Amino acid sequence: MFVLPQHVFLFLIGVSLLCAADKDKDQTFFLSQIQQWALQRTIFPLGNLTKKTVKEIAASAGMEKLALKKESMGICFIGSRNFQDFIEEYIEPRQGNFIDIETDTIVGTHKGTHYWTLGQRCNLGGLAAAYFVAQINPVTQDIHVAAGTDHPALFSETFQTGPVHWIKQNFYYEPPVEKFDAMFRFQHKHPLIGCSCSLRDDGGYNVTLARPMRAVTPGQYAVFYCDDTCLGSARILSLGPSLFQLGVNSRIDIPLELS
Repeated sequence: MFVLPQHVFLFLIGVSLLCAADKDKDQTFFLSQIQQWALQRTIFPLGNLTKKTVKEIAASAGMEKLALKKESMGICFIGSRNFQDFIEEYIEPRQGNFIDIETDTIVGTHKGTHYWTLGQRCNLGGLAAAYFVAQINPVTQDIHVAAGTDHPALFSETFQTGPVHWIKQNFYYEPPVEKFDAMFRFQHKHPLIGCSCSLRDDGGYNVTLARPMRAVTPGQYAVFYCDDTCLGSARILSLGPSLFQLGVNSRIDIPLELS
């Protein structure tokens, strides 16, 4: 009986990228652009273990000091330096204005839009409320800000992506093209929420979320899931109108896990 070599078999049927047992340490978000040929040559020996269990195993094997080592968080490669100081080493400051999105008045100044991202707190002094970045214009260097983390200008329910990178695609499995429903996240720690996606003529997708999300940001990646499988991802190109632009004036209730 003829038996296909394993590498030929994997090439024909493809392999899937599954979520880890430890949901807090799952890395599929960061692997969502992995190529099929690379995934077929990769093993994840800790995928069915939690971080706590791995540390217990390490400690019992005499590596207690390693197991108790503090985990690296944030942008570890810049060390203890202030992030804005780090950026100034590579990009010259360009002064611009913080503009209240409701009153269109200037409420402060900044040293460049490249320091800021949507949803970020601005730490403007002398104001009655905390302000957060709602819109960024790198051409004019204007940043429109909204008072309060629950302001409707910070929320949107539609966005546009580039083409989807499908992790598994082969002779036996053809991913959905025209339309598909999936679970979505754009930040590693965010819980999954439902979305519906429809193909545009340019190969990208229009995405509608099951509920408005705060600070969805162009340049980040929309990562799609079905059950415990990471389907792939697409770069977020632009946002649809915010809830504020759609006429919503009331504050938005933010679930604790999304705040």
